[in-house]
Amino acid sequence: MAQKFDLIIVGRGVAAQVFLDYLGKRKKQLKILGLHAPKLAPPCSLFTTSIISQNGVTKNNSQLGDWLYDAHAEAAAFMRTRRPAGVTACRQYHLRFAKDGKSKTDLARRFLTAPKIHAIREINFSVPPDALAFSEEAYCLAAIDFLNWFDRENHLSFSPPLMWREDFVNEVFQDGVTTLSGARYFADKIVFATGAAKDYLFHAEMKPLAKRVPGSYLQIGWDLGDKSFILSCKGMNLVYRHTDQIILLGGTTQLDGVEAIDWCGLQDYLQKARELIPSLPAFDHWQSFSGIRQKGEKRLPYWGPCNVHGDRHYEISSLYKNGFSLAFLAGAELSRLI
Repeated sequence: MAQKFDLIIVGRGVAAQVFLDYLGKRKKQLKILGLHAPKLAPPCSLFTTSIISQNGVTKNNSQLGDWLYDAHAEAAAFMRTRRPAGVTACRQYHLRFAKDGKSKTDLARRFLTAPKIHAIREINFSVPPDALAFSEEAYCLAAIDFLNWFDRENHLSFSPPLMWREDFVNEVFQDGVTTLSGARYFADKIVFATGAAKDYLFHAEMKPLAKRVPGSYLQIGWDLGDKSFILSCKGMNLVYRHTDQIILLGGTTQLDGVEAIDWCGLQDYLQKARELIPSLPAFDHWQSFSGIRQKGEKRLPYWGPCNVHGDRHYEISSLYKNGFSLAFLAGAELSRLI
């Protein structure tokens, strides 16, 4: 006999977990089923350099800028009050040199009111006179620990407790879904938080104007001291988590859609990084990873009703910019619609 739920959530990455956390604060008496397929459609959240950053964004310049600003404020408040596992507060340093030309000018404009810094103490780096450097608050995350924390929090947020099943959704209809195992589940409402997998799972169901953008990054266990930090230099992000002494370096953007690892781009990033931190190991010592991000039209994210059955089906998608920040704004706002 098919089971009936108040809500089905499809996906188990950061967007899904944050949404459930906010929903649990508003409505506890809900029977919820979570469906995910980590082998066929792994969360984008696990294949990223995993940061939360404002990246110099200010208000009143664009719709995307306003969302990113509000998202960072929402995410930072969450980190300060809830203190989730896997999260470390740190400084993000933005650095440009004279040779960077327009990129240096753009950085100066973005941080117009911020004081310049003259040294990055975490790496004993003195900023040259012809370079610009600014810093701001940020967070680096160990994604698995972060998601496991949400699992524990969300499980008991609802009555009855949230139920997860590992199964692949292969058909969607107005009041439910069927899965690869042949199961059929019914629900009053369905939320899709499937990340990049949405583009080949539910074409008719979803908002159509998003595309998959592959990217690659490097990872190594290496001791850079007792303080986490993020160093950003003309497209390159070096993330150091002191808690587990992990360095993440990336991430490239492969606009041609090729999902293979971008070896040339990664070698260029490492060369830049070693110019700033000569002690970093050579390329052949690093592990390489590739992931998929979902990019909406004009880089805009989306949360709200789906194309089909919009009164019962909702989605969170295209949370492309500034790490995990947009998941918090999307989760907060969508929880008010359900």
